[in-house]
Amino acid sequence: MNPTQNETQRRSGAGSARRRTASVALLVLSLTLLMPELGVIAAVIAVFVTRRRVSLRAWLLIAAGMIGMFFLRWWLLVAFIL
Repeated sequence: MNPTQNETQRRSGAGSARRRTASVALLVLSLTLLMPELGVIAAVIAVFVTRRRVSLRAWLLIAAGMIGMFFLRWWLLVAFIL
């Protein structure tokens, strides 16, 4: 049984959205590791790019990760200086 054209388009669209979400998430993560301030901006932009609703829990996880990376960066800087 062959899928109809509508089903095929729907499936490919879902895959495209998943790939776009994954690539945006990778970009946000890499920017967060580089500079947490850029990660915050990228996370906000990512919500609009992926066009998906983000739960409060996800926002809290993003914020906690960014704050953690911010302090980790400074602790590493202090450790290398000392």
